[in-house]
Amino acid sequence: MVNALERAERLEIILESLIKILGKTNERVDTLSKRVIQMEYSLQDASRQTKRVCLTRQRYDMNMSQELI
Repeated sequence: MVNALERAERLEIILESLIKILGKTNERVDTLSKRVIQMEYSLQDASRQTKRVCLTRQRYDMNMSQELI
């Protein structure tokens, strides 16, 4: 029969293992969150660049059409 001291030691080991697992999970979540933020910034930047290109192209097209008139 397992005495109370052995049971307490086993529970302590299990608790320590769970804490380590939770810590690693939190690190992974933090890393994933940072990657998501980086991706959001990249998408915003790409969107801004695309808008600039479109506006530049529209202005160019307008200038070309005015020159033809």
